[in-house]
Amino acid sequence: MLLPGALAGTSVLQAPPDFRQRLLIGYPTLPRDRAPGKIAELAVLAGTQSPEHSEVVTYVMARLFEEGLRRAGRRLGRDSFMSALKNLNGYDTGLLPPISFGDRRWLGVAGAYVVSLDPASPTQATGVEDDN
Repeated sequence: MLLPGALAGTSVLQAPPDFRQRLLIGYPTLPRDRAPGKIAELAVLAGTQSPEHSEVVTYVMARLFEEGLRRAGRRLGRDSFMSALKNLNGYDTGLLPPISFGDRRWLGVAGAYVVSLDPASPTQATGVEDDN
């Protein structure tokens, strides 16, 4: 069974062992994607030691917006801003996997991690990417 990470709470850990072995959880990002220095920077801004995922995503969106403005230059307009974002390829925020946009790609990060909950072995995370 595949479950979106946003819907998986700690209650999945209390599931019967036979069921847990067949449970896969999908996440858009994992803590290992976060550089310690960037988390510390965000923690200061957020006023907390451990920023929530929503705070991480909000911060990354603000950084993307800032980068788009910077690349668009002094003659800022919708077209120049959109063009700047289209040319963003492999932008590393230090908090999420590298982000890319293009003419036909408006998702930023095309992929996910699938995590298994096999109690007999350490948690394994397998990256799944979509190049489209």
